[in-house]
Amino acid sequence: MSSSGHVILIESADGSSDKLARRLMTFHVEPVLASNLVEAREILEQRRVLVNAVLVPTDLPTHTLKHDIKILSQMAPASGVMYVSVGKAPTPGERKKLRAAGLKLALWEPYDDGTLRFQINRALGGDRDEHGRSSKRVPTYLLARVYQGDRHKDAVVYSLSEGGSFLETPRASMEGALIEVELKL
Repeated sequence: MSSSGHVILIESADGSSDKLARRLMTFHVEPVLASNLVEAREILEQRRVLVNAVLVPTDLPTHTLKHDIKILSQMAPASGVMYVSVGKAPTPGERKKLRAAGLKLALWEPYDDGTLRFQINRALGGDRDEHGRSSKRVPTYLLARVYQGDRHKDAVVYSLSEGGSFLETPRASMEGALIEVELKL
């Protein structure tokens, strides 16, 4: 996980943000909790922490969301803040309003740890154009095994693209080492 900034997690009406906060901490992302968008704005105004992402629950009223996000964006650092919709999957009409308000990423229930990790990394990475990649990455959770010579280690594939993948292993391979990857499909 990226450690360059923090995540503001706006509390949801249904209390699910506590569970999400605990899940984020397992990835070494400690969210700054805000009870609402006004408190999130205060956190940004006071510059208590460098904020790269704001997680906005889908159960917030959408009628003022665009205005509120605009105000938050004006207070954000020059690198920008990524806004992520979290919670129960909204209706198509609500999705349109969320996109219009400036929410670019989503974590709609149910999502696994691979998707959570992928979207949080994207959010913390900022609004960059896929980091110069020639093809988009998609979140996944695949068990794999990495072979290097006569040694092997288990791995998890958290994202795939036409040109690569992200493998998490218990220990890193040496830079430049030739490895073989076996995926369990």
